[in-house]
Parts: sequence; C-alpha cells; structure tokens
Amino acid sequence: MHAAREIPPFDVALFDAGQTLIHPVGTIEKIYAQYAEQSGIPLEELTRKIRHHFGELFGRARLEMARGEDGFVWSDELDRRMWRRVCLSVAERIPEMTADPERWFGELYDHFGQRSSWRLFDDTRPALEGLRERGVRLGVGCDRSLGATDVVDD
Repeated sequence: MHAAREIPPFDVALFDAGQTLIHPVGTIEKIYAQYAEQSGIPLEELTRKIRHHFGELFGRARLEMARGEDGFVWSDELDRRMWRRVCLSVAERIPEMTADPERWFGELYDHFGQRSSWRLFDDTRPALEGLRERGVRLGVGCDRSLGATDVVDD
C-alpha cells in the first residue's frame, strides 16, 4: 500500500465538462435508439446494437483526436463533423434503424446541445465549492458550444 502524498498547493484547476463534471440525462445509446425511427427492432436490442458499434467508432474518433490528426485545434464545426461521422457510421452498420441518417444525426446533435440534456454528477458541486473555498480559480472547457457548460455555471 502506498503512503498518502500531500497535494502541492495550486491556484487554478481546469476541467473538461463532458463526462467529468456533467453527464447526459440517460445513456447515450438509449438516447440514440429513442431518436431512431420505428425500426421494428425492440428498444433494448437496438440500444445494445448501438452500444456495440458506438463504442468502437467513438473510440476511433478519440484516438484520432489524441494523435492530433486535427492539429490539436477544435471548433464547433470540427465537433459537428466528428459526431456526424460517428453517428452516420453507426447508422450505416444498423441500416434498419433509420431511413434518413442525416435527419437522425441532426436531431441527436440538437438534443445534446440543449441544457436540459445534461446533469451534474453528484460530486461536482461539492468538489467545485471546496476548490473555490480554497481560493482556487476554476475553468471549464467543452468541446462544443452547448448548454452543458450552463449546467456547471449554476
């Protein structure tokens, strides 16, 4: 067992909003499935299929970002392009899910851009308040302009 180490003092803490401070209301896979047209596939089965394909495809997209293939530059346009590529690839692998993958993607992208689609993790507020009480300046980043960062501001 390792001995506890004291954390050196710091003045600033930066956080990524998504999946660090906030999370979507519901699972991503189920939301994707709910936005799909009536495909005749039971919701739980469709959710399982989406989870399988989404994990692989989003994993690839994350690797591309980590390698700096985008030049380590990000914008709302690049974000939308990346999510469009992931979503349309999911739809391509499950063609019976929707007859109009572009419409499906647009509805999903709009959904995740709404403040009401996100919630704070239970420990977010106490952690941020504790840091503020210690005089730490806080910064929150997000990979797209969405209502998600507004949730943290509250």
